[in-house]
Amino acid sequence: MRTITVKQLEQNFDIFIEDVIENKHCYKIICDDGRQVMLIPYEEYDFLQTSYNEWIESTKDSVEDSI
Repeated sequence: MRTITVKQLEQNFDIFIEDVIENKHCYKIICDDGRQVMLIPYEEYDFLQTSYNEWIESTKDSVEDSI
C-alpha cells in the first residue's frame, strides 16, 4: 500500500487510477484535515466485503451459541 495526499491524487489522478487498474496497487489517501480514505481495486473490495460478511455471520453464530 502506498500513502499519498489528496493534492498528489488531484495532480496525478490518471496515473494513480491506471496504477490501481493495471497493477492492482492500493493507496491510502490522507486529507488535509487528517482523515484517510482508501483507493483499492474492486477485486480487493469484493474480497474484503466477503470476508467481512463471513466474519459477521460467524461472530453472530458464536454469540447466539453462548446465550
